Amino acid sequence: MENIKNNQYLNIIVLGLIFLLLVFFLNPNFIPEFKHWTTYHRDDIVFVYGTLIYNEGYDQHHLDHPSLFTFIFTSITYKIFYLIGFLDHYTLSGFIKSEDINVSLSKLFFVSKITILFFSISTVIILNRILFLLSINQFNSFLLSCLFIFSTGFISASNRLESGLISLFLIFLSIYFFLKFINSKKKIEIIFFIICFIFLFSSMMQKKIIYFNIPF
Repeated sequence: MENIKNNQYLNIIVLGLIFLLLVFFLNPNFIPEFKHWTTYHRDDIVFVYGTLIYNEGYDQHHLDHPSLFTFIFTSITYKIFYLIGFLDHYTLSGFIKSEDINVSLSKLFFVSKITILFFSISTVIILNRILFLLSINQFNSFLLSCLFIFSTGFISASNRLESGLISLFLIFLSIYFFLKFINSKKKIEIIFFIICFIFLFSSMMQKKIIYFNIPF
């Protein structure tokens, strides 16, 4: 049992390193200097602006899809980076008063990208655990996780600021806890089933298209 746990931790570390190497390969200037905010995808500004509005306390109307947790998680990240002194503001009014809008926007995009990268690597880890529960084979789960990392859809989603990746993370968590519930032997572990539905409905709130992935 101890060897299995050690192999699981080793798999997670290796998968994390593979993902980080891929990030640095696709974003060679990610660490040395800030990418100018105009180099990001044209739709990414919507989530930065939406997070600033959310932090300001303004209501948002006429949204094509909720993206609820995108704004919540990115808002938390903005506040953390503000507290450590990296950001000078985290609200819309603070952004308007900033001395250099270009620098401020570039920093906001950078912090938003950190948030997406966190959920990207978390998605890979959860998927690896799901595959292990299904196959009970460390090598197979590791290999399939690597294929997922290098898939076109995941690479595209992890290099953009969008709601789909967080929704995928939430639905993977739902599947993980559902499998934990199936494999559990104690009645008290019905809590896994409850948590499963919490994350399932959360993924629906995040992105409506997730409805098509649910078999009911």
